[in-house]
Amino acid sequence: MSQQGGSDGVSRRWVLQAAASIVPLHLASRVAAAVARSGMEGTTHQSGDDLLALGARDVVARIRNGDITAEAYAAELLKQYDAHKDLNVANAIDGARVLEAARAVDRSRARGARLGPAAGLPFAVKDQFATRGVRTTAGSRILAGFVPVDDATVVRRLRRAGAIVIGKANMSEFA
Repeated sequence: MSQQGGSDGVSRRWVLQAAASIVPLHLASRVAAAVARSGMEGTTHQSGDDLLALGARDVVARIRNGDITAEAYAAELLKQYDAHKDLNVANAIDGARVLEAARAVDRSRARGARLGPAAGLPFAVKDQFATRGVRTTAGSRILAGFVPVDDATVVRRLRRAGAIVIGKANMSEFA
């Protein structure tokens, strides 16, 4: 991967921006997995692996080769979010939209379509980044009704790579 990016448009900057957006969701899934292993919450296993313990690369690889479906993985993340809403780590989560996007990835894989490098990977977006069709408040009441008509560049690139916006991560006002 070059600094400028190859024919696929991937650069170090793109990867760093993508990682910065994925980290909140990935850390949340690790916390949920630890809670599940402690016996406080049930776990879902498919192909003998705990879905919540998988890293981002593993999730994408398993979705690509059909070991798991994007829908099953997204559903497990939504289930964990619902079980831990009291942590107030996210807002603007639309489970139906997430599951439909995951099903679209699964249908593409089933058709043999070329999948993007982040196909089926749900990610959370910090609430300050514009996300098309999803309320974006930057943690402020002033923006309570703002719904962007376009995505921030990092969100647009992740979507093009096949990633799925699962929701918006809470934040301090305009932080």
